[in-house]
Order: sequence, then C-alpha cells, then structure tokens
Amino acid sequence: MLANKPDVNFENPQNIVDRICRYKLDDIEHPDIPYINLKSRWSDKVGVYKELEDIGLKDLQLPTEWLVYGKSFDSSILDTLDKRPSDWHYIIKCNHGSGWNLPYTPNVTKHEIIIDNMNRWLNTNYAYISGLEIQYKWIKPGYVVQPVYVQQPLDWSFWCENGKIEGIGLTRKCGKNYEQYIAFVNEEGKQNSWYIGAEPEQADLFPSQVNILKQMIPYVLKLVKPFKFVRCDLYYINKKVYFGELTFTPCSGVLDLTII
Repeated sequence: MLANKPDVNFENPQNIVDRICRYKLDDIEHPDIPYINLKSRWSDKVGVYKELEDIGLKDLQLPTEWLVYGKSFDSSILDTLDKRPSDWHYIIKCNHGSGWNLPYTPNVTKHEIIIDNMNRWLNTNYAYISGLEIQYKWIKPGYVVQPVYVQQPLDWSFWCENGKIEGIGLTRKCGKNYEQYIAFVNEEGKQNSWYIGAEPEQADLFPSQVNILKQMIPYVLKLVKPFKFVRCDLYYINKKVYFGELTFTPCSGVLDLTII
C-alpha cells in the first residue's frame, strides 16, 4: 500500500523530506558560514569546474565552450555560434540558479530570446525566487555555454544524507516542467522503500542500467561526503560518466514523498 506524506514536520523530522526542510531552515536560522560557503561554491555552475578539478574529478566535467562571470550576457558569443553548422546544438545557462537555461541552435534561435532572458536572470538573485535558498544568495552571477551531445539524456539523481546514498532516481526531462519518471531504486538497483515525484515506470533497474549505476557510485560517494544532505545528479553519455550538479534544496524543499 502506498502512503503519501505531504506535510513537513520541522520540529521532529520523520523522513528525508522533513530533514531536507530542517537542514534548509537551520542554514537560515543558525548559519554555519564555512558550510554555506562550501555549498555555494558547489552550486555555482561556473565555479564548480574548479571544485571538480580540486578534488581530482576533472574527468567528470561536461565539455564547455564559455565559462563567464558577469551581469551582462556577451551577445558576440551568439555570432560565434552562428558560424557553426545549424545541426549543432548548445545549452546556455546561468550559474546562480535552477532552471535558468536555454537551448540554442545556430542560425535558428533568435538572439533576442537569449539576450533578454539571460540579462534578466543575471540581474536576479535566485535565492529569493521560491523561498530563501541561502546557498544561492552570494554566488557571483555568470553563465555557461555548453555543446549538447545527446538530446534529453537520462538524469541519475542520488539522494544522499551524511555521505550515504538513500535513494536513486532515474528520470528524463521531456520539456521545461515535464519529466519522465523511469525508476527510483536503492544502491543495488532494486525498488527503494520510498520515492520522490510520480510513480516510476520500473520497479528495478535493468542489468545494463545496474552496470552504469556501479560505475557512478564511487564518484557519488566522493562528491557527497562533506554534506548533511545533497542530491547529486550525474549523466552517462557515450559510455562515460559526467557531473550534472549538486542540489541542496530540491524544489526549495517542496517535495512529494511516497513511502511504499
């Protein structure tokens, strides 16, 4: 039988969603500045390239063509991209928030769409968008331009507490606010005792997916070790593991938890 747990118990956390919200509230009410600074560095989509290199995981870096700090988008980048073949694709995203990204196809995507949105985002503090997410508050705005090698890759999301993997979601983004929920499993690739979001299609992973999972786990354990809670997102593209991001307050803590 499935039981939904929509209410958050801040005072006496009973499940992982309660604790995510408690950790968020603790950061606001009793900030541990060095710890928040660490989370900010890993939330910065420009600065995270250096963080990966510093811990010996440079091989996980997604290829990128521009890593820029600044509060104004350099439109000459688009002119450069327009000299590339029109069947090439790119993603242009801000470094200091979530969901602030745009696809770009040379000579197809209108420059105004990119420039107007990027400049608006670059001058907005994401920390105040959907409840105070303090790790974003002091990130210096900037942006990343990356080539896209695989359209809509699978997103492996590792939900971790105190250095331990508690659950693993496998999803595919199908649009701006749409996701395909494929599986939510434990470290062995078997159905987890709870899941976040919609009911997944698969109870267990297929053998090929388990092989990918085994390659990812050592990286995840190294990445999540310093944090009380973090969701670690990875990709598997062309038979190689890549780093996506670390997220400390998914959906600002407003999560749909189902216990099986």
